[in-house]
Amino acid sequence: MLSWDSGHLYRNIKAIYIQRQINDLPIGRPLGISIVTSLEIPNTAAFEIAFAAPAHHQLGLSSGWNLISTPVVTPSSVVEIFGVGRGTATTGMIYKWDGFAYEAAFNPEQGYWLFSPHGSTTESFVGLPANGVVEMTSGWNLIGPVTNTPAPVAAGVSSQIW
Repeated sequence: MLSWDSGHLYRNIKAIYIQRQINDLPIGRPLGISIVTSLEIPNTAAFEIAFAAPAHHQLGLSSGWNLISTPVVTPSSVVEIFGVGRGTATTGMIYKWDGFAYEAAFNPEQGYWLFSPHGSTTESFVGLPANGVVEMTSGWNLIGPVTNTPAPVAAGVSSQIW
């Protein structure tokens, strides 16, 4: 059991998240340690602690299939960011490259497919910058950058890539 007293945290840090990882990939949504004060940790589990001032983000979506990623660690769920009825006009489902599995967490440094019947933007979501370290496996990997990256000039490609 890992526990802490969030009342003694450094006051200038706006947010601190603890994130479970397997092979340096985030698993599930991070926990804000100012909200949660203890965590049961299995013997073989690996975690990362991220701390910084949080930033607000929104993603622009084109009509049809979108290849997306996020540059931040966010506790917001897929439904909170993309869900139907929340102003985004999307299906609320995102898919990883290796199967049509619904993802509850929108994790950084990973690539996802999302279908939007109409061009729109996501709900605003808050997160901390990801570290940009991705451990790739042999074979296919679908990863996303953690900073705005200028897109090549080509028809149908937006001006920024995340």
